[in-house]
Amino acid sequence: MILSTSLFQPIWSVVIPAILICVLVAGSATLLGGQIFAPWRMFLLSNVGGLGIAFLRMHPMMTPWAAETWIVWLLAILSYSVGAWSAQLVPIPKANLITSAQSANADRRIFIASCIPFFIAVAGGLLTLGTFPVFAKEPEVARASFAFYAPWSGWFFSSSMLVYLFGARVIAKGGRGVWIHHVLFWSVVLLQMLTGIRTPVLFGFFCLAYQWEIHRGRIPILKIAAGVFLFLVLFIAVALLRQGDAMNFAREIPISTVAAVIVGPPYIYIANNFWNLDHGITQIAMGLGHPSTWGLSSTQGIWDMFGVGMELTRSFGFDTIYNERSSKETSLNTFGFIWPLFKDGGIPFVTIVSLIWGGVAELLHKMAQRLKHPTALTLSPFVAFASLLSFFMFHFFVGAFLVFMLIALLIAMAQGVRSSKSATATRAVHPEESPSPL
Repeated sequence: MILSTSLFQPIWSVVIPAILICVLVAGSATLLGGQIFAPWRMFLLSNVGGLGIAFLRMHPMMTPWAAETWIVWLLAILSYSVGAWSAQLVPIPKANLITSAQSANADRRIFIASCIPFFIAVAGGLLTLGTFPVFAKEPEVARASFAFYAPWSGWFFSSSMLVYLFGARVIAKGGRGVWIHHVLFWSVVLLQMLTGIRTPVLFGFFCLAYQWEIHRGRIPILKIAAGVFLFLVLFIAVALLRQGDAMNFAREIPISTVAAVIVGPPYIYIANNFWNLDHGITQIAMGLGHPSTWGLSSTQGIWDMFGVGMELTRSFGFDTIYNERSSKETSLNTFGFIWPLFKDGGIPFVTIVSLIWGGVAELLHKMAQRLKHPTALTLSPFVAFASLLSFFMFHFFVGAFLVFMLIALLIAMAQGVRSSKSATATRAVHPEESPSPL
C-alpha cells in the first residue's frame, strides 16, 4: 500500500460541500424527528461522505473525476433520493401484528439456532487451516480457503448474518437474561473478525444500531461514535494482520508517521471505490472498456447461488465481481453499486434501478417502524445496510448475501403466519383486548 508523500492533497471544492451535505443529512434526523439509520440517510452519508473522503487525495490513484462520471453519479444519487422521498407519501397505518413476548421468544430461538451452523463452520475452517486466517503465514490465501471456497462457505456467511440480525433484535429488546445473548453476539463478532472477513461484522454493528432505534428510540451520538470507533479499531487491526507482518507493512509506507498507518487502510478501502468508478466509466466512454453485460453483472448473485456465476461471466469474456480488467489496481478492485448497473444498461438502467431501490428501501423501513410486521423487520435492516454499503458494492449481486436474504425471508414469513394465527385466536377469546390497527 502506498500513500502520497503529502498526507493530504484535497480538492476542497468537493470535500467542503460533501461535509456540509453530511452535516445537514445527519442533523435533519434531529430537526425533523426522523431516524438516523433510515436507508436514505445511510445512502447519502456513505456515498456523499465517502466521496468527500476520497477527494482528500491521500493516494496518488485518486485523481479528479471526468464529467461523464459526475453525470452518472449525480443521476444515481438523485434517483435514489427521489424514490425514497416518494415512499414517504405512501400512507401506512400504525399497528402491532405480533406481541412483544411472542416476538422476543421467537427471536431468541432463531438467534441460538443460527449460532450452531456458524460455530460448526468455524470449527471446520480451523480443522482445515489449523489457525485463524489473520494469524496464518499467508492471510489472504488462508481467508479465501476458510470462507470462500470451502464447502461450508454458504453456511458461514448466511448463518453469521442471521446471528447478527436476530441477535441484535434480542439485545435491542432487552429483558431478563439478555446479558447471555450479549456474550454470544460479541463472541460471533470476535470469531468473524479473526477470519479476516469484516463486512458481516459491520452488518452486525449496523443491525444493533438499527434495531435499537426501531425498538428503543434515538441513540445518543456519543454511543454511535463509540460504535464506529470500535469497528474502526477492529477493522484496522485486521487490515494490518492480513498483510502478514504488520511491522513490515508499516515500513513499506514512505511516511514516518503513525497517522499514515492508522488512516491508510480505511482511506484506501473507501477511496478505491471512487477512483475505480471514474476509471471504469471513462474507459467505457472512450470505447476501451466493457461492452454491455446484458444484465449479467447485476444478476450474478442469482447465478452464484447455483454455482455457475463466475464461470458464466468468464465464458462471455466479462470481468468477474473482482473486476480484473476494470480496476486501476488489481488488489484494490471495488467500484460501488453504480458500476454493475452501468455495465448492464448504461445511464437509463442506473437511474431506474436507483429510483426503485430508494423507494423500496424507504417503504420497508417505514413498514418496520409502524407495522412492526416480521417480514418488514427482517428485510428492512439488510436493505438499509445495502444502502449504507452501496458505495462499496451492489449487495444484491453477491450470492452468499442472497442466500441469507432468502433464509431470512422464509423465517419472517413463518413468523408472520404464526403471529396472524395467534392474533386471530386472541381476538376470538378476548375481542375487547384486540389492538386497534390505528
